[in-house]
Amino acid sequence: AYKDVLEGKWDRNRFKGHSLFGQTLGIVGLGRLGKMMARYGHSLGKKIIFHDPNIGDNHDFPYKKVSFEELLKESDYVSIHVHLTPETEYMFNHNTISMMKPSAYIINTSRGKIVKEEDLVKLINEGKLAGYGTDVLDGEVEFVNDNCNDHILVKHARNNPNIIVLPHIGGMT
Repeated sequence: AYKDVLEGKWDRNRFKGHSLFGQTLGIVGLGRLGKMMARYGHSLGKKIIFHDPNIGDNHDFPYKKVSFEELLKESDYVSIHVHLTPETEYMFNHNTISMMKPSAYIINTSRGKIVKEEDLVKLINEGKLAGYGTDVLDGEVEFVNDNCNDHILVKHARNNPNIIVLPHIGGMT
């Protein structure tokens, strides 16, 4: 929008977004970062639900604990905050992402291998997921000379606004 104004354009409708108020934010992993995300979401008027097998049902959080499947089905946005373990590797894959609303978004600032990226791109291309934002990529430690040109998400993001990729800077403030 800023660039358009500098070019002399004034088309507000081109940049119209959608309100976050009243939407459901599903948080996978309610550790330190998951709790921070929950507070941010709550301040924006979002309904907060979470899934974390390490937190019992008798928790004292003001958020509703749900099963992973329920979180996927109910959330408008899913924010991932889990460690990479054999249990969490590719926990977001064709089957699990397919449970989500076609209008939903996934945000991954956890680890790249939590999401099966090929499945994600396929489902976005089929209109079964609205978008994906990440600052982690599967295989990012293997980039030669910091070159990520051939990565599937980077290639998709070059021509499609429904995937946003940043260079692992979520904690750099």
